[in-house]
Parts: sequence; structure tokens; C-alpha cells
Amino acid sequence: MEQDDTNMIQRQEKFLETICQTEVVWVLEKEEGYATASSINFEDEDGEPAEVLCFWSEKDFAQACSKDDWEGYIPIEISLTDFIENWCIGMDNDLIMAGIEFDDELTGNEVDPLELILEINEVLKKINKKLMLQNYKSMNDLADEVTKILEN
Repeated sequence: MEQDDTNMIQRQEKFLETICQTEVVWVLEKEEGYATASSINFEDEDGEPAEVLCFWSEKDFAQACSKDDWEGYIPIEISLTDFIENWCIGMDNDLIMAGIEFDDELTGNEVDPLELILEINEVLKKINKKLMLQNYKSMNDLADEVTKILEN
């Protein structure tokens, strides 16, 4: 595994730990929309690079990327429950990947949003933390549903 890959995986692990503790996720936004990039790992149904919507665990990390292509974007806070139930599920429906802890070079780990829900659930279990979801009885119920979707 290359050093960059190891670094991205470590950043993703830190992202998961942090968002599960703080229950906050950050996204960059401006009037035209949210900070996105073109995937280097995933393709859409037309064979083009999939869209990647980028997220950070800390406001400062997001702010550091508000330059060049993302000049003028501002960090916006999202609750972890909103991120899980609305953002991740919505991205899956729209065939958009999640970009995790992209750096100021616009590189970071790209993750299927449903897989990200499962990873968040595992960290929440590890730290023995429960979230109150709006649309699901529990994170385990949501994780069971996601697992069934991913198996098909």
C-alpha cells in the first residue's frame, strides 16, 4: 500500500472517530452548491468519473480547502444524524460518493455513502454511543437495511 493510501485511510479513521464523538460533520458550501470533486476511483452509469461530495470532521480542515477551485466556499455544520439519514442516503440515491477529509490538494478517501453508514455504526458501537434517529428505530436497524441493500 502506498504512503498516500495509508495516510488517507488514517485520515478516514480519525474522521470517523471525531464525528462519532462530536456528532458533527462539516461541508463546504456557497450559493452555487457544495464542494464537489470528480472521483478517481468510481464511475457513474455513463462511465464518467462519479461526483464526490466532500466532508470534514473539523471546521478548520474544511476551511483550509476553501481556496482555488473551492474559493469562496464556507464551512457549514451538519448534525451526525442528519448526515447519516439524509446526506448519506441521498448521496446513494443520487450516485454520489463521499469524500472524506480531503486536503488542500483536493485529495482524500472516496467512500460509498452506504458503506460509510456501516463504518459510522461500527465506531458508534465501539465507543458505546447511541444516536436518536428520526427515520429508524436505531443505528443497528439502519445498518441492517443498508447491509441488505449492499448485498443485492
